[in-house]
Amino acid sequence: MDDTAHRPLSPEEAKQALLEAADRASLARRVREHPRESLLAAFLAGLVTGLGDRRDRVVPLVVETLLRAGLDREG
Repeated sequence: MDDTAHRPLSPEEAKQALLEAADRASLARRVREHPRESLLAAFLAGLVTGLGDRRDRVVPLVVETLLRAGLDREG
């Protein structure tokens, strides 16, 4: 553990820390950093949403296919 005493942040330091944390947590940043994965996730979300009654049959197949593709890519 760090034994140094922590001083309270000034209002400007606190504001800057909050802005940095908000940027790290933003969805837009994740989309900029991972555009292909974001597009794939959006496409799959739309596909699953539009399946209606067939969702219970198709979703497990899609998940299994994605998991296999991810495992094949890592190995």
